Formats: sequence, structure tokens, C-alpha cells
Amino acid sequence: MENIITITNLKNNVIEFDIDVDGIDSKKMEVRLVIETKTMELGFKCKLVKDSKLTWTTEIPAMTILEKTAYPYHIDSIIDGYYFKPLTGVVNVI
Repeated sequence: MENIITITNLKNNVIEFDIDVDGIDSKKMEVRLVIETKTMELGFKCKLVKDSKLTWTTEIPAMTILEKTAYPYHIDSIIDGYYFKPLTGVVNVI
């Protein structure tokens, strides 16, 4: 199953997702959602909103620089100095 996110390039978009991690203090995690284009990567810092379920959220602003097409994305996690890329998928821009 492919992980698909749909956003619009004309208004703000709020993305919410869960990360399941055991044995880690979630308040020390850094999480980013990164959209990959041909010429750059757009990274959006995520905030922890529900500690009990490790629910994270980020806001992607209106960005007319993104064409109406599909872009690959990934989630970055930095935990105790270690880098993880636990999720990849596709962002559909409409």
C-alpha cells in the first residue's frame, strides 16, 4: 500500500499522522515531513500533539511554486542523535 497525501497549492494544509516508537522519550524526537522536487527538498517541522498516541502534525502553507502533480515525500525522525526515515510516499498537489 502506498502512502498518499493530497494537498492544494493555493491554501494552507494541515497534515496529522502517528509514529509508533517504543522505549523513546517522544519529547526528545525531532520529526519533519519532506517533499522532494527535482530541484529542492521542502522540509516542514512537525509538532507532537498527543503524547499518548505519538500523534504529530505539521502545516504546509500555500505554495504556488509546486505544480499540480505528484511528488515523493518522506518522514524524517531524529532520535537520540540517530536519523531514521520510517515512511515514504507520494504527495498529490491539486
